[in-house]
Amino acid sequence: MRKSVSIFCALIMLFSVIPVQAQEVAPAATNISALSAAICHDNGCIVGEVSGTFTGEGLHAMYISNIQYWEDDLGDWVNVDSGRVFRTYTPGDIDYNVLYYWSPVVGTEYRLHVFMKVVDTDGNVWDADVVNSISFVYPGP
Repeated sequence: MRKSVSIFCALIMLFSVIPVQAQEVAPAATNISALSAAICHDNGCIVGEVSGTFTGEGLHAMYISNIQYWEDDLGDWVNVDSGRVFRTYTPGDIDYNVLYYWSPVVGTEYRLHVFMKVVDTDGNVWDADVVNSISFVYPGP
């Protein structure tokens, strides 16, 4: 009895159609025209600069930016804060944003990490990309 119930359940799972809604509208989309990240230091502060542009009528872009430091113990990059999020609604215009980090530690390696996605009003992702700036070791003020 147990074997036949198992086979019955396996057959139901095998022949069941489960609808899946994917958010990615076009995997090879090219709505992101440009995306760049740069980082530098000035007067005891780390400055990150994000720029990008996108295309697509009725779409808008979201930029999620984080200044990160290299954590040797983890062997990975760690965000210094919760990051900065900004949206833009004009395709074709160059979007520009600046981040500041006022508590850098001398001898620590930093970079700027940027995630950009282009979405429609329903939240469907049309295009997405990630870019990292070059990294540098903070020498002090």
